Amino acid sequence: ALRRIVQEATTNVVRHANARRVCCTLACAEGVATVRFEDDGRGLSAERASGSGLAGIARRARSLGGHASVSSPASGGAVVEASLRLARRVPLD
Repeated sequence: ALRRIVQEATTNVVRHANARRVCCTLACAEGVATVRFEDDGRGLSAERASGSGLAGIARRARSLGGHASVSSPASGGAVVEASLRLARRVPLD
């Protein structure tokens, strides 16, 4: 699921952002994986922030019990962040 979220965020940057720099980080803490995708592109209007690709990221995260946010900081660019609870592994005995 996180791979698909990163794939969609990457596609969005390539198609729309005109970015020169993109940074993707993955952090895991207390059973939650968080992926953060930042670019230095042209930012997001309200219309583009609710576009089908970015809305799909939010739907995917929610369907798995997580959450996602999309923002465009005043400094420019865009930030997509999604967090998902990691599945607990049960040992096979």
